[in-house]
Amino acid sequence: MNVERFARLGIPECFVLVPGQRLVGYTLGERGRQPIVPQRGTWRSDVLGMDLALEDGDVRFYVGTAPLPFGRELVDKLTAMVNGAVHRAQEEARRAQEEARRAEEQTERAERFAAKLRELGVDPDTLE
Repeated sequence: MNVERFARLGIPECFVLVPGQRLVGYTLGERGRQPIVPQRGTWRSDVLGMDLALEDGDVRFYVGTAPLPFGRELVDKLTAMVNGAVHRAQEEARRAQEEARRAEEQTERAERFAAKLRELGVDPDTLE
């Protein structure tokens, strides 16, 4: 285990995820390495200012009692956010195209109306 090497390098704290789903922590102080004793299933990291826990074989970090998301949870959340933003942008583009089509239809209708008025001898530009 590299814990002894970390101690020689002066690294004050280390945590090791042991195959077989076990987490161990060590503080590396004046008396060499000392195990960090878990409290209520979490290991306190004074260096990080967070707690660590083993959940489903992964290390989860906690700030106070609030769990930080796993990387895959962040990816899933960001993917959902991006997909939602893309969907909203597509809907907005569709609405903008529909508005442009309606505006074009109104312009064509107004031009037909103005042409009809001219056929009847009325100048549409002088009407109020």
